[in-house]
Amino acid sequence: MNWGWGRLDRIEAKLDFIVGLVQVLILKEKKDMATLGESIDVLKKDVTQQITVVAGVVTLVKGLADKLAAALAAAQLAGATPEQLADLQSLHTEMVGNNDALAKAVADNTVAIP
Repeated sequence: MNWGWGRLDRIEAKLDFIVGLVQVLILKEKKDMATLGESIDVLKKDVTQQITVVAGVVTLVKGLADKLAAALAAAQLAGATPEQLADLQSLHTEMVGNNDALAKAVADNTVAIP
C-alpha cells in the first residue's frame, strides 16, 4: 500500500488541527473554572454578610423583648393591672415568638463555610 508523504502530511495537519482545538477547549475550561471560583467566593462573602445582618436583627429583637419584659415587670410593681398591660404583654409574647422563629430559621439555614 502506497501511503505517500502527501497523505501523511494531510493526516498530520488534521491531527495538529484537532490538538489545537483541544488546547483551546482546555484553556476555555480553565477560564470558566476560574470564573466559577470567583463567583463562589462572592457568594460566600454575601452569605457571610447576610448571616451577620440576620444575627444582628435577632440580637436587636431579643434586646427589645427584654426591655419590654422589664417595663412590664416595672409597671406591675407600680400597680398596673393585668388588664392594663394585656396589650403590651401580647406584644411581648409575639415579639419573643418572632425572635425565636427568626433565630431557628437562621440556625436551620446556616451552612458552615469551609
